[in-house]
Amino acid sequence: MNYRLQVIINLIIFILYNTEEGLLQNGTIVNNMDSKPHFNALLTYLPAKDGINSTPVSSGYRPTIKFSFEQELFIGIQEFIDTDLVFPGDVVSASITMSKRKEFTLKIYEGLDFEFYDGENLIGNGVITKVLF
Repeated sequence: MNYRLQVIINLIIFILYNTEEGLLQNGTIVNNMDSKPHFNALLTYLPAKDGINSTPVSSGYRPTIKFSFEQELFIGIQEFIDTDLVFPGDVVSASITMSKRKEFTLKIYEGLDFEFYDGENLIGNGVITKVLF
C-alpha cells in the first residue's frame, strides 16, 4: 500500500475514533483531559519488589486505574497533595483527573476502592475520599 495513503487512512481512523471522546472541536484536534479533578483519594503505593515500582514518582504521574465495576482501564493523572514525590511503600493523598469522563463517573462514590497499574504491574491501590464533580 502507498505510504501516503496509509498515513491518510490512519489519520482518518484516529479522528473518527477520537471524535466521540471529545478530541475534535471545530475541526481541530484538542486535548480531551478535563482540567478539574474528578475525585480525591488516599493512595497506597506497594513496596518495591523484584524491580517493580522501585523508583519514586512525581506529581502528574499517569498510571492506569481499574474500578471493580468496569472492565476498561482508565488513565488517571495523580496530583499529589502536600508533596511532589512519592516513594514505593508511601501512602499519600492526591487529586485524580480521569482521561475519559464517561458514565462511570455516576458510579463512583466516597469509600470506593480501586487499583492502579504501571503497564501490567499492580503498583498500588486507592480509596476515594471525596467526589469533586
